Amino acid sequence: PLRKSHENPAVKALYEEFLGEPNSHKAHELLHTHYTPRSPWPVGLGESGELRAKSEEAAKS
Repeated sequence: PLRKSHENPAVKALYEEFLGEPNSHKAHELLHTHYTPRSPWPVGLGESGELRAKSEEAAKS
């Protein structure tokens, strides 16, 4: 199995035929992601895992 991406023939071909070189503008735009901080709990779900009604949340505000 291939364990090193820089030795993978498919990855090499992708860069040669489409992306140009590592860290090129096109590679950066298509492959890099951006971090957005989020709460570890979904909206309406308390830390202990219980669901809270919206009216209950509004009353606490």
